[in-house]
Amino acid sequence: MKRGYCFWVFLVVLYTGLMVPSPTSAQSWEQQNSPTTNTLYDVTFVDSSLGWAVGDSGTIIYTTDGGGVWTIQTSGTTVNLKSLDFVDQNLGWAVGCDWNADSSIIVHTTDGGITWTRVAQ
Repeated sequence: MKRGYCFWVFLVVLYTGLMVPSPTSAQSWEQQNSPTTNTLYDVTFVDSSLGWAVGDSGTIIYTTDGGGVWTIQTSGTTVNLKSLDFVDQNLGWAVGCDWNADSSIIVHTTDGGITWTRVAQ
C-alpha cells in the first residue's frame, strides 16, 4: 500500500511541477559546485536567485545567489527525496520514496527551509 501511495504522490508533484512555468530561462548551462556527494534528483527556483535541490538520504540544499553557492538544509529524514516545489520564498514541499524499505515521505516548510516538518509518511 505504501508503495502505491508513494508513486501517486510523486506523480502528482512531478506533474504539477511540469505545469508551472519557469520564471527564467537559461541561455547556457554551467557546472556548479555542490556541498554534497549525494545524487540530486530535482531542483526548483522561485526567482533568479533563490532555489532548492533534493536528493538521496534526505538531502536538501539551497542557494540564494542563483546557484553560485549551495548550502545544506536539514530535512529530518533519510528517505531519498525525489521531487520538490515552492510556491514562494517560504512555502515548499518535498516528496520522497525508498522502494527497498517500502516507505514514502512528504516534508513541508513554511520558513524557506530553515525547518522541515513531516506531513505524511
